[in-house]
Amino acid sequence: MPAYHVICGDCREYPLNVKRQVDLIMTSPPYADARQKHYDSVKPEDYANWFSSFNSVFWNTLKES
Repeated sequence: MPAYHVICGDCREYPLNVKRQVDLIMTSPPYADARQKHYDSVKPEDYANWFSSFNSVFWNTLKES
């Protein structure tokens, strides 16, 4: 078994049954409204609030330090 496993996908769509098992979360750059129909077409001024809606998903999957 490999020492690591990469999960690639949208955390809103991927069933994350990995509570407290993740060492690292990498997100894509904040393009915000740079592309239509991308990142929910969030306007730059709304990006921080939109992104923070993922906090609980991220927090619950990370290992405790």
